[in-house]
Amino acid sequence: MKSLFLTSVATAAMLCSSPTWALESFASYDKFNAAPIDASKWASFERIRKIKSGTLNHVQRDWGTTQSDAGTQGVSFGTSLTDPSRVTQLKATVKVASIEASGCSANPSASAARARLIGTFFNTGAPVSGSMQGDVLAQVWVGRFSNSVDAPGTLQVGGGVFVCQNSDCSLTTTIGTFSNLGTATLGQNVTLQLEWDKAAKTFTAVRDGTVNSSVSYTVSDSIAPGNHFKQVATRTDTAACLSGPRTTAAIDATFDNVAVNKSAKP
Repeated sequence: MKSLFLTSVATAAMLCSSPTWALESFASYDKFNAAPIDASKWASFERIRKIKSGTLNHVQRDWGTTQSDAGTQGVSFGTSLTDPSRVTQLKATVKVASIEASGCSANPSASAARARLIGTFFNTGAPVSGSMQGDVLAQVWVGRFSNSVDAPGTLQVGGGVFVCQNSDCSLTTTIGTFSNLGTATLGQNVTLQLEWDKAAKTFTAVRDGTVNSSVSYTVSDSIAPGNHFKQVATRTDTAACLSGPRTTAAIDATFDNVAVNKSAKP
């Protein structure tokens, strides 16, 4: 018994003193000592969706591609309503806490970041379930472009109505844009409304209950969208850049007091 006990103790001691098993030594990859996430090391980008001080907070950051000096890459980050089919009016108070959009000197396309109200409302022809081709999409937003000549911290308010030309709506034709909705500043509450009047064949965007802009259309509106949604969302568009620093676009925004037309309330 004594011999067996001593052997067990010796074996345990050897195990405790052995180095951690590894085929080769480890080298530090990322200690996350500085923000933002290092896009040269990680394929995933920054996303936060949470309730913050009684508001819905979206934080989004994306980087541009580096294969050429042409075009942009758009990424949407949305929080969707569960039953979009009855929603013809969408309203929310939007506040942008911070925003970034860096461009590429060799690429004429600008980077941008936006907080927006957005949705699809009908399809112009023969919808395919899950595809946005032929869907009519409308949006109103607060944001900034990398080529803006406005003072730092100044945001534009805009939007428009579009027909999606492919399944993910990365290609569109413009029916019309919402104009003269003014500017805003970082930290300012901006109340946005988006309304569809089917009888009048018109979309209207309203800013702070007073300033409005309308877009009329003539396309067929009798068929439901192939990809039906209504969202509050953030969006980045990053310019591709081969010849210079990698571009980035980021936004930290909150949405509050979201409202829909009374007949669509759950």
